[in-house]
Amino acid sequence: MRKALLFGSIFVNALYILMFFTASRQITFSLWSLVFALIFIGSIALAIYYLYRSRTVPEYHLFLTLLVLFLNVATLGWLIFTHYLFFLIGGW
Repeated sequence: MRKALLFGSIFVNALYILMFFTASRQITFSLWSLVFALIFIGSIALAIYYLYRSRTVPEYHLFLTLLVLFLNVATLGWLIFTHYLFFLIGGW
């Protein structure tokens, strides 16, 4: 179950990146943006929890957890940066 959640988080990140590069206007500034941001924040919290638990429980996957944590932080940062630039330029 833990591995499935981590791989699901990687899939959501890849889906966001793919949707951003193929149809950036539709995905960047819509309700999907909020949904993705909430998923990224939840995945970051889950990865931090798994990282904390990996000290005591050896069956937690350390490198997979670190991959999910760094990928989610980078993708959430990209989402926030694009929104900042959009509103700085004077969108909406």
